[in-house]
Amino acid sequence: MNEGPSEQGSTMNFPSEADDAQEVSNEPNDAIGASDVNNKPNETDDIVEDDCPLPLVEYLPSSPYVQNFIHRILGPSVAPRRRRFIAEEMQDIFDRISSSKSPIDLLAHRDHILGALGLLWPMINTLKSGRTEFQEFATIIQHIFELATSFSRNVAFVGEYAHVDVDRINALITQYEQCFATIKTMSLRLTELNSELADANAIEVDVEKAEKEAEEATKRAHEMRQQFESKTSALKARAKDLQQSLDQQFDMEIGLRHARIDANEAILPKLIEARNLGFSQEKENSPVS
Repeated sequence: MNEGPSEQGSTMNFPSEADDAQEVSNEPNDAIGASDVNNKPNETDDIVEDDCPLPLVEYLPSSPYVQNFIHRILGPSVAPRRRRFIAEEMQDIFDRISSSKSPIDLLAHRDHILGALGLLWPMINTLKSGRTEFQEFATIIQHIFELATSFSRNVAFVGEYAHVDVDRINALITQYEQCFATIKTMSLRLTELNSELADANAIEVDVEKAEKEAEEATKRAHEMRQQFESKTSALKARAKDLQQSLDQQFDMEIGLRHARIDANEAILPKLIEARNLGFSQEKENSPVS
């Protein structure tokens, strides 16, 4: 690349013809003007000087293109001094950008280049051709400055936070995402469990009814058991008493049977008959009163 030209080279060639100056002042400034450039805020306040390469000049036309462009837009009706001024200014713009090694180098030429574009546009605007090409050229220049500013700010930002542990941050991000995914899974499961719990609570009335019925059934069973045990106990006691009485009667019967045998029960009929006969005879032998 060529070394950047001096600031003096672009202003010393300004056309001095009165007709040229009158031609410039009478044309409307409807694109890039000097006022637009001079009113731009100084954007170099946040720029940090660096040695980074400047991959921006690829947007800029080559030097032969600039020469061909100047040749196309400057017709034979353009005064020689005006032609020379426009050609030198455009070549100066190209050389300044081409000579920039870094964004800070390029931004050092920004005010001068934008000022030059503001001076050139009224002149180009009076010509019959070349306005579209010049507009595109100026747009490319503007874009290059925007990229240089953005690039420098990015470099400054990275430098400011160079102490940040990117790997640790990425690890924390991964852990956070895993934690958040776990929270989502657990929250979903908790929602499902709460839904199941709500369904279970819906049948609580039936459960309480069944428990009450079971409690009443248990109470009735207990009462029936008490009644059963009381009745069976009473019957068993009566049966036992009766059995004891019966056993006593059996013993008495056996004793009486043996006593009857011992008392010669077998001769009782004869004895009765004999006694009856004896009573009859006594009645017959007694005197009649």
